[in-house]
Amino acid sequence: MAGSYPPRKPTELEIRAMAREMARTMGTDFNDELETFEGRPIAVFDDYVSDCPGYAGKVAVVVHGVIESFDLFIFRPLKGTRPIKDAEGKTHAREYAHLVQRDGAEVTK
Repeated sequence: MAGSYPPRKPTELEIRAMAREMARTMGTDFNDELETFEGRPIAVFDDYVSDCPGYAGKVAVVVHGVIESFDLFIFRPLKGTRPIKDAEGKTHAREYAHLVQRDGAEVTK
């Protein structure tokens, strides 16, 4: 694996994107999902590259108590949108999170 190490904590924008995707995928309320992300151990790898043909880009891993219970998100830019500023005034490209694994199983929805 190559990329940016060590991982970092997520920004508020990334947490909101993951909560939005979880609510969409699981059919739950966005605010409830946002609340569940509070205090969870989350690691963001900005430049993840798999060791075989596959994905390269930003990924986030969210662990829910035991190591076997985790969510894996990949991030993609929203095309045709303007950048957004976070609470600290830093500019970021707008992006969305896509849930690809839930508790170690591939998500097909």
